[in-house]
Parts: sequence; C-alpha cells; structure tokens
Amino acid sequence: MLAKFHAKLVVILSIVLLLTLSSTNVTLADWTLDGEGVNVTATEEDQEDMDDEDEAGEEEGEDVEGEEEGEEGEEGEEDEEEVSIPEVRGEVNEEEELVVDLDYAAGDEFKVVVSDVCEVVDKVTIKVAEDVDGQLVVTYTEDNPSDTEIEKNLGFCEFELLDIDEEVIESVNWKLMANRDELSEQDWDKDSMKLMLLKDGQWEAKDTERVDGDSDNYIYEAESDDLGDGVATLASSKSQLFTMKNGLYCLGSLVGLAVLLIIGYLLMGKSEGGKSKK
Repeated sequence: MLAKFHAKLVVILSIVLLLTLSSTNVTLADWTLDGEGVNVTATEEDQEDMDDEDEAGEEEGEDVEGEEEGEEGEEGEEDEEEVSIPEVRGEVNEEEELVVDLDYAAGDEFKVVVSDVCEVVDKVTIKVAEDVDGQLVVTYTEDNPSDTEIEKNLGFCEFELLDIDEEVIESVNWKLMANRDELSEQDWDKDSMKLMLLKDGQWEAKDTERVDGDSDNYIYEAESDDLGDGVATLASSKSQLFTMKNGLYCLGSLVGLAVLLIIGYLLMGKSEGGKSKK
C-alpha cells in the first residue's frame, strides 16, 4: 500500500511540474522566454547595439589575454632568475686540495663543484646568512680522519673554511654519488646509502634520497644546517646481502615451518579420530 501511495504521489508531482513549466512566461525587456519553447525577439536597433557590445567585449577579452600572457612571461623570467645559482669550481693545488675563493653577500646561495677531488660528494650548494670573503678547501681521503669508527663507507671528504666563520652558513644541499660497481662488489644496498656528517665528534645520519644516476654512479641528495665538523661520507646502513639473500632464506624458513605445523595438526586430528572409534 505504501509503495502504491508513493508511486501515485510521484505521478501527481510530475504532472504539477509540467503544468507549471508550460504556463511559465518570463519577459525581460524585449526578450521573451516561453515554456513551450525558447523564442528570442529583439528590435533591429537592439540587435545592432548587441553586436557593438559583442565586438567591444571581444576586443577587451583580447587585451586582457595579452596582458595576462605578458604578466605570465615576466613571472616566468623572474622565476628563472630566482633559481639561477652561480656555480664555482676552484683549483686543485699540488697537495691535491681543491681551493675555492668565496666572496658573497648575506643571503646569497652558491654551488661549489668538489668532484674534482672528492669521490663521494659531487656538489654542495651553500647559503650564507652574512657576507663572506674567504676560501673553502676540500680534500679527500679513504682513511677515517675522526676517532669515531664508521663502517661501510665510500671515503671521506674534508671541508675547511679559511677566513670564514662557520656560523654564517645557513643551509647546505648535498649532491652525492656512489659508484655502481663498488656497491655491487661490496654487496651494499643502493637505497640504504646515507650522508654521514661528523658533528661534535659523532657521526650523524642525514635523510638521503636517491634521485638520479648514470651508467657509472647512483646520485643522491641530502640537506643539512651546516658543514658540521667539516667531514662527510656516504655510508650504507645495511648490506644488500642481508636484504636479499638472507631475506629469502628467512621467508623460506617461515613457509617451511608453517607447512610442518599444518601437517602436525592434521596428523593429530587423525590420531584423535582413531582413538574415538576404538
């Protein structure tokens, strides 16, 4: 009964809606909209005025689009100028030290290419909070220069600031590299490599992301507030041997254990069934 009542109510409301629409007649100036159809009427003078207004509107639209394109072009040029960071290389002396002259104002950001001497760090992008006028000296060694041990490293880059206060450094972006063949030989997982920065005599692991690579190297990026004690390396937090071979071995062992438990359970069930029959 209730369903029939709802159906009748829907039919009645539909009829009322159709009658309302058919009797609708909305008039606005010389324009007329009829419910049975849409009839548009206008005088010739009105039509000419409308044509003139349309042309004026199109011209204004073109002017606005031109202005917007010009503004977007200027904004794009400004963005390109903002992201343009000067790059410096320096010179390698007889002691195989990379010496880079730094003369920048407060707030400046500059990129130092250190791959000429360092096998771990490709570039460091440094932002300074105050004026600097001095030098950055970069060296590379395979021996740990600190008293704190660190395993699974790819060598150490040392950074020394001359005539520059360490506190003026506001931020450092690190671009690091790891040789593909060396990681494979050492069985180190390429995604476990971390920037390790010596600070207050202790090694600190920084968030490191593998971002790119070529036929020879994997490329990584990391961030830090400063250069720490001036020693950095790229180290593995785990070995590829453990993550792959031992992981598969553990998985196989778990599967085997589960199979044994199931067989044992089935055998116990059969044993209890035999006893109940007796």
